[in-house]
Amino acid sequence: ERIQGMSLEEYTNLNRDNSFCYWLESRTNALGSIWGGSSYKFGIYLRSDLTKEDKRSSYKTDGTYAWADKYGATKDDAFAAIRSIIADIVKFAVSGDLEKIESIDLGHAVKWKIAALYNRTIPLIYKTDIVDYLIDHFKFDSKLPFHEKLLKLASLAEGQHMITLSENLWSWWDAAQKQNLSSGPLDKNWEILHATIKAIGDEKAVRLFFSLFKEITARHHLAENNEKYYTAALFTHKRLHLT
Repeated sequence: ERIQGMSLEEYTNLNRDNSFCYWLESRTNALGSIWGGSSYKFGIYLRSDLTKEDKRSSYKTDGTYAWADKYGATKDDAFAAIRSIIADIVKFAVSGDLEKIESIDLGHAVKWKIAALYNRTIPLIYKTDIVDYLIDHFKFDSKLPFHEKLLKLASLAEGQHMITLSENLWSWWDAAQKQNLSSGPLDKNWEILHATIKAIGDEKAVRLFFSLFKEITARHHLAENNEKYYTAALFTHKRLHLT
């Protein structure tokens, strides 16, 4: 009922304290990352930069909000459709009907994070490349649909809390990426994370810091060179304050 009564302003705003999208992406980052991609993954969002406009025909804006036009011709129609979709995700997650989420048309990582937070029996990992690696690593069937892959990974828990299992699965992924350091380009975010873990040593603390670090860089719209600068400052233990 709370989801069904959610307003557009509660779904997406720039206050960051009460935005559904902000909490899903940033405040709950420790429960699985969905960083990356554009804000269109949420279906509709409040624009922070009003100087740029997306000219692509599949997207719309009224100057304040931007959304994918497949959800509706106006911001109100689009949000009504998206809110209904989220309500369905929650309903199916709670009832355990995860297969019904497969065909729901919302950003992949977004819908599966919502599902995991409400279902609580599947790992807190939402990106297909990581799940596919883990499925291959543990020799499960790679042709399974995504929700069945999550259930296969969940079967590895053997009494562990799902958060603990998820942390262990992330560790498997991190270890694999470490082994591949010399074999090709890596995701920049992972490079920063791995280097920070190596420098500080406490993996859980670093993951919590990294969540906050990405929040800061996004909030202040830091360019890549600035992001590298603040990371370097961390390694040299300089205290830098962003206002």
